[in-house]
Amino acid sequence: MPSVVSALAVALAAFSGQQGSLAPPLSEGLLSYVNLRVATVFADDQAVGETVFVAADGAALTSADVVPLVDGKVLTLRAAAGTFPARVERVDTVTGLALLRPTSPLTGVAYATVAPSVPLGVGLAMLPSGSARAAVTRVNVPGLVGEARAFTPLTEVRLESTQGTISGAPVFDTQGRLIAVLSSSLNGTASATLSATAIGPAQPIVAFSVTSLSIRRALAGLLDPKGASRHPYVGIRYAEQEGGKVVVTATSPGGPAASVGVKAGERIVRAGTTTVRSALDVATYLFLLEPGSMAILTLEYQGVQRTLMVPVVPMPPAR
Repeated sequence: MPSVVSALAVALAAFSGQQGSLAPPLSEGLLSYVNLRVATVFADDQAVGETVFVAADGAALTSADVVPLVDGKVLTLRAAAGTFPARVERVDTVTGLALLRPTSPLTGVAYATVAPSVPLGVGLAMLPSGSARAAVTRVNVPGLVGEARAFTPLTEVRLESTQGTISGAPVFDTQGRLIAVLSSSLNGTASATLSATAIGPAQPIVAFSVTSLSIRRALAGLLDPKGASRHPYVGIRYAEQEGGKVVVTATSPGGPAASVGVKAGERIVRAGTTTVRSALDVATYLFLLEPGSMAILTLEYQGVQRTLMVPVVPMPPAR
C-alpha cells in the first residue's frame, strides 16, 4: 500500500496561511473521557498503532498505515474495557483511513464523535505510549492522500512527545471530539522544513491528518454495509500550465463531466464563483462539494466561453 500522506504535503505546506499554537495543559476529565474511547492496535504482541472507537459495537477508525503491519498476524485491540480480537474490515482509498472491527461484536462501547471543524490550538493525542499534548498548528495544507492520490486539505499537528509510533493516533479537541487521525507517513524529521515552534520540553513530532470533513465522509462510507462512498466525484482530470492556466486533460468515459460535454483541451476559467488562477483553486472547489450537488464550471476554448453544470456523484470504487 502506498504512503498514506504524500510527501507533496511537505512541499505545499507553505501555502497554508492559518496557524495556531498550544494552549495551557488539558484537564484530567478530558483525559478520562478520551481514554474510554481509544485502543492500542497490537499485531501479535507488538503495538503498531492506535485506534478510536466510532460506534457502540466496537467499530474503530485508524490509519491505513496500520494495515500492512497486522497482515498475517493476530490483531487485537487493547482498550480500557479489555482486550478484543479484531480484523481489518475495510479501507477508504481516498483518505487512507481503515475500519477495524472486533471479531465478536461488542455492545455499549463508548465512542467518539467527529468535530464539525478543526480548531487551531490545543488538543489531546492518544499514542501507544499514552497521552500527549498536541497543537493543531495549520489547517488546509494541500496534499495528495490515499491510494486514489486524491487532493484533500490536511491538518498539521505537532505532538509534545518522543513517541515514534503514531499510526492511527487520534487527536481530540477540548470537548473530546475527534479532529484528526494521524499518519506515520510524515513526522518531525520529514517535515524539518516547516516552521517549527517547540510546544513543550520535547522536540515536537510533526504529523498530518485529513480534515474532519474527510473523516466524516470516510466514516460514513466505512460504516455503510455496502461501503458506499461519500466522496465527491465529477470525472475530470486537469493540469496547471504556465501562467496558472488550468486545462482539462481528460474526462472519465461515461462520467459526469463527459456526460455534459466537458472536453479535453478546454481551459477552466471559473470554478463556481472563484476565478481560477491555479489547479489548487479547482481542487479546493471540487473537494467542498457534496454528492447530489452540481459543480459549476466556466470553460474556455479558442476564445469562446461556456458554463456547464456538472453533476457531483459519489466516487466510484477504485479499479
